[in-house]
Amino acid sequence: MLRIYRIFSFGACFFAIVCFALGCTQQQKQQSSKPNLNSTLWALTAAEYEAACLTVYKSAMLQLAQAKADTTWTAALEQKQDLSDPTISSSLLPAVVLDIDETVLSNAPYFARLMSEDEQIARGSFDNWVAEARATALSGVIEYIKEAKRQGIAVIYLTNRACRKRADNDDPCPQRTDTIANLENAGLPPLGPDDLVLLRNQQTGWTGEKSIRRSFICEKYRILQIFGDNLGDFAPKLGASGMTPNQRKEQTRQYQDKWGSKWFMLPNPIYGAWLNALGDDPEAYLK
Repeated sequence: MLRIYRIFSFGACFFAIVCFALGCTQQQKQQSSKPNLNSTLWALTAAEYEAACLTVYKSAMLQLAQAKADTTWTAALEQKQDLSDPTISSSLLPAVVLDIDETVLSNAPYFARLMSEDEQIARGSFDNWVAEARATALSGVIEYIKEAKRQGIAVIYLTNRACRKRADNDDPCPQRTDTIANLENAGLPPLGPDDLVLLRNQQTGWTGEKSIRRSFICEKYRILQIFGDNLGDFAPKLGASGMTPNQRKEQTRQYQDKWGSKWFMLPNPIYGAWLNALGDDPEAYLK
C-alpha cells in the first residue's frame, strides 16, 4: 500500500543535530535528506529482495489449488457466510486479493528519484508518479497472477491509492485508470470480467481502512489468499494507529494460523505503518 508517511523527517532531524555538534562537511549535510538510502537501494538492487518476493509468491502458488478446492476455505475475517452450506459456497467466486504498492508494483524508482533530485514527499508528487504508470512488477507476481487466472480464480487489487480529480482531467478517478495501465505496462495479465481494482475514496465510505472494501468483496467472492506489505492489508484494525511496535508484534502472533497459508506479507523497508509506530523518537529503539 502507499500512503504518505513520515519517510524523511526523523532521520534528517537527527543527522542535522549531530552535524551541528561535530561540524559536518557540506557533503555530509546533503546526505541528511537521504535517511532511507539503504532501504531504497535494497529494493532497487538486492538479489535478496528478489528472492524474498519469489519465495512469497511461489509458496502461495503451491497452495492455490487446495484453497480453491476446499469450499470452506477463506482468508478474510470479513467472510461471514456459512461456507459449510454448499449452496452458499458455490454461489461465491473464488478470488485472491492483493494490495498494489510494494506488493504487486515497486515504487522504489520513485523514491530513488526523490533522493537524487533532493525533493520532499508530497501528495502531488506521488500522484504525478501514478500518472506516469511506470512502477515495476515485483519478482514472482506475474507468474502467480497468471496461475491464478489459469485456475479460474478472480484477481482483486485492493489499494490505498486514492481517487482524486485532477484539474486537467474529467475522469472522476484518473488514478484508477493510471493504475490499470501501470499493471499492464508492468506485464501483469489484463483484467478479466470478474477482476477488480478498488481504490480508496472510489465509493463513499471507502477509507484507508480496508475492511469495508473486503466486506464488499466478500458479498460476491470467496477470498482464498490476501497479499500486502502492511498489517492493515489483512484484517480490520490489525496494527492500527497508536499501537507500539511490541503491541503490533503481539497482535500479529495472534494470527499465526494465517501467515504463510492464507496471508502473505511482502517486505517493505522504505515506509509503512511500522515507521509511524516508532513515534517522535525512533532513535530510542536503537538503545
